[in-house]
Amino acid sequence: MIIKSPGSVAFSFTPEKNPNAFKDDNNVFWCNFQIDNTTGEVTSEGKTLLLTLNKNKQNEFCIFKCDITFDLSKKHVVIFTWSNEKVCLYFDGQLNQSVDPREFY
Repeated sequence: MIIKSPGSVAFSFTPEKNPNAFKDDNNVFWCNFQIDNTTGEVTSEGKTLLLTLNKNKQNEFCIFKCDITFDLSKKHVVIFTWSNEKVCLYFDGQLNQSVDPREFY
């Protein structure tokens, strides 16, 4: 995948305000985003955070699928950034995963 325009998407959550998030058997939609002409979606399935492109289409592609562990007593921030060289997942300011988008598709 060639990314023409860099960007990012961020969201935060508080376990206290999102009691069902990241618990077994619970799926949560967090946000949609756009990378050039490609749509993406951030969701969680149980304790797994997913970043998926072209959700529910023939060319659906999961960029990140990672288990998240966190302190239940504080607010957390998730950030995805993208450029033509890297797509990165940050959790609470720490780089969690990084991939080269030129390896997609």
